[in-house]
Amino acid sequence: MTARHWRARPTAEVNGIWGGHTGPGPKTIIPKAAHAKVSFRLVADQEPAAVIASLRSYINTFVPNGVEVTLTPRHGVRPCRSPIDSPAVAAARRAMERAFGREVLFTKEGGSGPEADLADILGAPLVFVAVGLDADRIHAPNEYVDLSRLLRGAESAAYLWEELASGVAAR
Repeated sequence: MTARHWRARPTAEVNGIWGGHTGPGPKTIIPKAAHAKVSFRLVADQEPAAVIASLRSYINTFVPNGVEVTLTPRHGVRPCRSPIDSPAVAAARRAMERAFGREVLFTKEGGSGPEADLADILGAPLVFVAVGLDADRIHAPNEYVDLSRLLRGAESAAYLWEELASGVAAR
């Protein structure tokens, strides 16, 4: 699988595991409690509640007698996607091509936020205009943004409003 393809697939990550004695020095004890923190990257057509239900069912198949498991969901947003053949995405493509002066390429990217719900509530198409590159190391301690690319992204957004307002998106 190439580096680009993992972004379009669901993932499950173990962020941390702890339990028992975690201080200095040895202890030969049976811990009273153990914990794990996990997160999931959802993709189109997955529902957070269904993923949690599947996790609960999976965990319960391995729980030994006398052990109690508590699963506490903390956050969940529905994934979303923009159909690549939608008129609004076509308008975004034209806007970006105007700003950057070249053909734009599409990738499947992940993220978390209220976009799916917002699109449903407004009954409006969902369009993402992104100008980040892998080399930008988004969310890393050494995150980088090329200011000229960021300004072209702002220019793309202005062109997008123009494309949508002119009705060109309905072609």
